Amino acid sequence: MRVWSLGGLLVAALAVLVALWIGQRVSPPVGRDTNVLLFEADGGANWRALLLSGAVLQARAQVCYPHTRGLEGWSVRGGRLEVRMAPGVSPRWLVREARRLGMIELVEGGTEFLPIGQHVRTGPVAQPDSDVYETVLTAHHFVMAEVALRAGKPVIAFRLTPQGDARLAAHTDMHSGYYLCLVVDGTVVNCPILRTPLMERHGLIELRGQVTLAQARTWAALLRSGPLPVTLRAVAMPSGVAVDDDSLCTFE
Repeated sequence: MRVWSLGGLLVAALAVLVALWIGQRVSPPVGRDTNVLLFEADGGANWRALLLSGAVLQARAQVCYPHTRGLEGWSVRGGRLEVRMAPGVSPRWLVREARRLGMIELVEGGTEFLPIGQHVRTGPVAQPDSDVYETVLTAHHFVMAEVALRAGKPVIAFRLTPQGDARLAAHTDMHSGYYLCLVVDGTVVNCPILRTPLMERHGLIELRGQVTLAQARTWAALLRSGPLPVTLRAVAMPSGVAVDDDSLCTFE
């Protein structure tokens, strides 16, 4: 009997260890934790790309939800990205944001105003015959991008890297009065005009039209975070979360 009892204890201890190991490996069930979402990469991705995706989403969350911690953390398990949000961050926003690559560019429109919503092709050199517009700046040229109000309208205050400063200074010195349009994933979202050369590393993007604070904050978030290395789709999310709304920053 004594030998049997010791064997039983060993079996029970082993079962507990296995249960604990499984608990560390299995993601929370859908709907059990309202702050945890699970994502898969479209087309697959290695663990480095998934971890970088978590860092990009965190950078966006910190801009869109400045009064929260954004994301509590993220990890890769079984080829999936598990994200834990801080209280106050909308899971609906995060699901939508993970689906957006978020490649934002400042593109020269020349003397032509590019209509909002127009799809354009961009490249390092303008090719008018092929309808390719020159990309002047991308997110990696920005050190800082924050939304402010000027005369009651939202503007994006920015600071550039030395390389970005040199590119913009040279460009605006030669192209004062030209449109420098904001393009997100190949679609024009705003088209401000440059009236004076920008010779320092900081300045303002004066947005045109009826731009909301939420829109301006979204574009600033993309300038701060850069694009996702891969787009993501949610495979586990809190129950009742819909994804058919827009993906603008909020002010909760």
